[in-house]
Amino acid sequence: MKLDLENQQETQFETHDEAFFEELVNELPEDLRELAYEFGAFARGRKIKTPEELLKVVFLYCGVDESLRGTAGIITLLGGESISDTAVKKRLEACGPWIKVLLSKMFPKEDIAKMSDEGVRFLLVDGTTVEAPGATGTDYRVHLCIDLLTLEIVQLEITDAHVGESFKNFEVQPGDVLIGDRGYCHAPAIKAVEGQEGDVIVRLNQATMPLYKMNEEKLDIYKYIKNPNTSNSIEVEVGAQGEEDKVSGQLHVFELPKAEAIKARKRCKEQARKRGRKPSKEALFLSGYVLVFTTLKTLSSEVISELYRLRWQVELVIKRLKSLLNIDKLRAKQGEKLADVWLHGKLLYALLIEKRMRGKLGSADGIIWLKREIALGGV
Repeated sequence: MKLDLENQQETQFETHDEAFFEELVNELPEDLRELAYEFGAFARGRKIKTPEELLKVVFLYCGVDESLRGTAGIITLLGGESISDTAVKKRLEACGPWIKVLLSKMFPKEDIAKMSDEGVRFLLVDGTTVEAPGATGTDYRVHLCIDLLTLEIVQLEITDAHVGESFKNFEVQPGDVLIGDRGYCHAPAIKAVEGQEGDVIVRLNQATMPLYKMNEEKLDIYKYIKNPNTSNSIEVEVGAQGEEDKVSGQLHVFELPKAEAIKARKRCKEQARKRGRKPSKEALFLSGYVLVFTTLKTLSSEVISELYRLRWQVELVIKRLKSLLNIDKLRAKQGEKLADVWLHGKLLYALLIEKRMRGKLGSADGIIWLKREIALGGV
């Protein structure tokens, strides 16, 4: 029995390699020690003697999902002094402001060097929900923004369940083009992006943003597409009336391939049946099309279509966060300090791993970025 325990501990040490931990710490801001004292995460060295050792506690609990007791055991074995799981919990709860400021420093304020020659930065945005143990609904939302050229996370925000998906959740630089799904189709948020000299490409949601022609006549998209004189890919100047603002742009309509259209219409019928309804002929017809609204008026329908199709890349980032790092499996109750620390600590750990991975790739990272830049060179 004793031998088995020793073997288990040895395996555990191998899992949490010291060299790997040092590499992660080297990717953090140089003033992490000063920030630990400034934000009250670290006051004096007792059983946890340095801010770096405290980071190890954070990464064990938040990054690799050790339990409080497991984290305490590993720190005890590594440091030689016994520490309880209660003490570990208290130290973690004090780390919240420190972890948040470290996380905020992982993103460059400007990304001009990686913009295209035209000064345009294409950003893919999406969000995911996080539920606490035993929850029956959403407790938190993580809002992500990635650069289309580099596929790096350039912004993220953690909010409670009351903050929905919106372009307003992200900072916009002049020249940015934000690409989102129909959940982001709200006129006031699009207007806010325009106010910061940015643009949007977003899938149309007629329920949240009905469209009007420039003469203020409501646009009947069904009749417009059914007109035999229109092509499969059309452009039309429209105005969108929101409760607070109006925005203008172009509507691009793309017909799905026959097989995809059949699947889309089948989903439309199933969703209507779940609500106890029968889908209208207009809804069934439009299910076979992708409607994209954009404030960009200089790009062709083909380019808009290709850009929107790349939006799934941000969904892959979210999928990796869920499948590899379990970001959606909160380990503390909603509203607790420990839940806040776990979420921010988990994302900090994820960004450090990504940064380390890109460092290991070396010049290959530049090649990947260059290929994407060439592919978008026609924009």
